[in-house]
Amino acid sequence: MKILQLSPQFPFPPDDGGRIAIANLTKEFARAEHEVTLFCLGNKPPLPTELHEAKRYANIILCNHSTDNTFLRKVAAGLLPISIYMQKHIGSQVLKDLTNLMKHEKFDVIHADHSCMAPAALFAKQIAANSSQNPPIGLRLHNVEWVIWQRYADELPPKSMKHWYIARQAKFLHEAEKQYYPQMDVCFAVSEKDREEALKLSSSANVVIAPHGITPDDWKLDESIKRNEKEIIIATTYKWVHNVEGVRWFIENVLPIVQEEIPEAHLTLIGKNPPDFFKQWSKYGVDVVGYVDKIQPYMNHASVYIAPLFVGSGVRIKILEAMAMALPVVATPIAREGIIGGESEGLFTAENAEEFARSVIYLLENPKEARTAGLAARAYTFENYTWKSSANTMLETYRRLIDN
Repeated sequence: MKILQLSPQFPFPPDDGGRIAIANLTKEFARAEHEVTLFCLGNKPPLPTELHEAKRYANIILCNHSTDNTFLRKVAAGLLPISIYMQKHIGSQVLKDLTNLMKHEKFDVIHADHSCMAPAALFAKQIAANSSQNPPIGLRLHNVEWVIWQRYADELPPKSMKHWYIARQAKFLHEAEKQYYPQMDVCFAVSEKDREEALKLSSSANVVIAPHGITPDDWKLDESIKRNEKEIIIATTYKWVHNVEGVRWFIENVLPIVQEEIPEAHLTLIGKNPPDFFKQWSKYGVDVVGYVDKIQPYMNHASVYIAPLFVGSGVRIKILEAMAMALPVVATPIAREGIIGGESEGLFTAENAEEFARSVIYLLENPKEARTAGLAARAYTFENYTWKSSANTMLETYRRLIDN
């Protein structure tokens, strides 16, 4: 098949959740011997090495279109009944480049990543229809986006201007997703929970579950490295404010409880764009490593992975990656939402700071039990969450749509 994949960003290197999900689907489509054209939005050209890596798997088209939340876009979203998230991913240059592409290429499938690319997908299909083509559209729901915005609004002071703005945006995004989902030939949800949310928006939508995953060969254990039995770790991107606030909550509310019983317990923070104020926590046993090319060695060294998140949706890829590295995970309900496993699969859920601390303390004080839980997590992830399996679900669905 010739697949047109529409992405809101250039996904290489795959170094945060959004990029990881998009890039790995591109790779798996290519590995299944399909011809992929990856159409990416963005106004910052990738490095030559990054572009070279992407071209191993796809024909790359870079559309010079900014998706920044500019002042004018924010004002417009405050005055007009529009979703800034949807509006900022479409524009004259996007339409121009898609028109040119669709006039010169024929595609068997149009695959759009994230709800925000639904308008572009519909536009591309319309151009194809003008040439008597009818490629099916698949929309990958990395999240049901309006849920994230509403949860964010619920965390804000009810009478604040920010609450009003975010809640209003959640409403308009809700209406947009409700409008677009049934227009797709198929929507691919990452979990049963997200499928249910999508069908609440539109009971007529065709929603198929294709979970996020990992590539097993990328997550090999190094048994020569001894685990630090008192090391807690998290790997995330700190550009997203909710990740920052989750880490702050853990350090201010959970870590003191843990260190009261285990003074040598310490936390390693991995990921892009850590705020400068994180450095103040070094005196509390917090090591801010920042961005690293490979997180596997760091996960291989630690004993417990944490996921303290209170705003989000979908499936947290970093949890799956930690489980693949044989790390038991302690997570808030929203952080682990979408992953079916429980404690027998190495995934511990904590509703509050005390519960979170108790689970972390148990795992740090019982390294053998922590190791058993981690190995169970690894086996569970390898069996149930792989990019290859997810991509195969999508490809089989596309084949059926083409045949019909």
